[in-house]
Amino acid sequence: MPCALEQEREAKREYIRKHSKVIDPYAGLTDRIDIIKAYHLPAPGDPLITYTPFPGAIDKVYQALTGDEAQRLAEYAAEQLETDEDDSAIEIAMTLAAFTDADLAAVQKCLLSSECYEPAILFHGASEEVVNLLVERLGADPDLDGRILEALAWSEDRRVATYIAQWTQQPPDWASRLNVSVMNYMAEAGWTLDCHHQSRKLYLDACYALAPSDTETSDAIRVGGIDASICPWCEGELTRLFDLNLQDPRLALFPWRGNRLILSTCLLCACFAEEIYMHHDQEGEPVWSSHSKKSIYSPDYSEIVEPLATLNWKLSYQPRKARFAAVPFVPTTFSQIGGMPTWEQRAAYPDCPECHEVMTFIGQLNMAEVTEFGEGTYYAFLCPGCRISATNYQQT
Repeated sequence: MPCALEQEREAKREYIRKHSKVIDPYAGLTDRIDIIKAYHLPAPGDPLITYTPFPGAIDKVYQALTGDEAQRLAEYAAEQLETDEDDSAIEIAMTLAAFTDADLAAVQKCLLSSECYEPAILFHGASEEVVNLLVERLGADPDLDGRILEALAWSEDRRVATYIAQWTQQPPDWASRLNVSVMNYMAEAGWTLDCHHQSRKLYLDACYALAPSDTETSDAIRVGGIDASICPWCEGELTRLFDLNLQDPRLALFPWRGNRLILSTCLLCACFAEEIYMHHDQEGEPVWSSHSKKSIYSPDYSEIVEPLATLNWKLSYQPRKARFAAVPFVPTTFSQIGGMPTWEQRAAYPDCPECHEVMTFIGQLNMAEVTEFGEGTYYAFLCPGCRISATNYQQT
């Protein structure tokens, strides 16, 4: 005879079986805007109701939007921001900012009226008027100054580089209250100032997604594989994160002299190091650099981390916008070559240990896309002039 508690549990399970419902919010929908609205519906308040997942990749739907459709969706998001109690309007606007060239002026107006400056990517392409308002608000609330600076960095207004140069040389009073330097906020939007105080991108405009393939490994790139070298810290085998064939047309704009470039790292030590640096010979082969920086936190070197086996992955033939995966909350895949990094924490572009310039981001591998229980992202960077690469790692 089951106990009373078990009888109660079984009665509850039976009630759920009889009364639960699965609703398909996409049934009968053909209009792209309606499909996107359905995708961003908040979870049903009734625990007995679940929605059918979207039967495809929603980022492809966003990419298929016409300019007019993207603009209508941006206006819809702005209208929803006025009344929504959930995050769907922000989700739509943020995804539009990443995937399209929609004018987000109406969204930015709503955010400014409520003194909200996040996500900063929503201020991409901000008008001169919006930039002026952001600059005017600096110093009014120390808790918001960092967020305003990130919004300015994303605006791509040419004047911002001039402002940053001025604020770096002659820091205003509010700058002393920032958690990090003014320049650090610019890195969140993927740029810095060069020695002439001109803006310099820290990423490649060309961007191609990496994804599993049902056919043979791509001729353009090999992902994973054992490197012949040994990590001098943990004595484990190194992994060839990316092996790039620079003769492929998709990699034609890669900033490197040579036909091949191999980017290797230690999967274990990269998780704890500040950066792992490699020197590269004329053939693009990597050699561990003594410039590599250990963190104050050391891994358990008795732990065995197997190098990543060669993955049957391919490089997309269809380029996507450089900012396509710039924020970790958009519905897409994140492993890629080129484009902007998907920082899981704060931006962490390494400095070249020889010329001391900030290195250029060239690719990332999201481990959640590699293995079922994978976590975090490995990032790769390059200083072409010094023929040095770097890798680091972040996870939430």
